[in-house]
Amino acid sequence: MEHVTREVHQLPGIQDLAFEFRTKTVTVTFDPQQVAADDIRRAIARANAAMGHASDASKAATDLLTFNP
Repeated sequence: MEHVTREVHQLPGIQDLAFEFRTKTVTVTFDPQQVAADDIRRAIARANAAMGHASDASKAATDLLTFNP
């Protein structure tokens, strides 16, 4: 998940990113004035694609996001 963390933290307004491996969820705390949830989803999809994961896996991963604006 380090590749996802690195990609998401490059976005402006990201305050925290936490993975819960037991429930397979990601919680992102961010400033909605600086970054949109869709931008975060795209960053996660890019990171997964760069690691060679299928686009279906990227979509599934972004479906498990919790956003805390």
